[in-house]
Amino acid sequence: MIKIKIKNISLAIFKVLTWLVQLLLIVATLQNIYWLVRTISYASDSMYSRFFVFYLRAIAPNTLGQQLLSSVTIIIHLIIISMLFIIMTVIRKLITSIQQGNYFTTINLRYIKSLLVASTTAVITHLIQLVILYPCIAANDLHLSAIRRNDSVGLWIVELLFVVILYVVYQVFDSGMKLKIENNEFV
Repeated sequence: MIKIKIKNISLAIFKVLTWLVQLLLIVATLQNIYWLVRTISYASDSMYSRFFVFYLRAIAPNTLGQQLLSSVTIIIHLIIISMLFIIMTVIRKLITSIQQGNYFTTINLRYIKSLLVASTTAVITHLIQLVILYPCIAANDLHLSAIRRNDSVGLWIVELLFVVILYVVYQVFDSGMKLKIENNEFV
């Protein structure tokens, strides 16, 4: 009885946390859209443009390259934010299904597959960001670029590990569902 209450309370807390994360993601999306519009309209006033000029020193102020690199960075951030938003929505649906007592069902398998696809997309997008941005950083400041690159590569490895674990969970749910179907057919 106590275990069930603890389980229900913890699942409810996780659902609330997904709502809070989604609220923060909406704020981040609005901020990135604002900066994308500013980057396209006024390259010198953009937060990202200043980043590329002052920290990377790779692109001169008010150039088309600066504007393009800033826009690409913002678009990559928007893709990652949208994938995180999808992940939070699917996690909430999965929690609701588990709260209803549905464990090894087709719908949960679809939810986990959606999580896997969204997570893989976010990891690949992050890898593209690493490939695009870090040659610019490495060309300017080798010591700082090594630190930034190692931090980002470490984060990317953790994200990749999360995708692998999610794939294993998907396989476990798939096997559990097949065993459930075989068990129901046997009886």
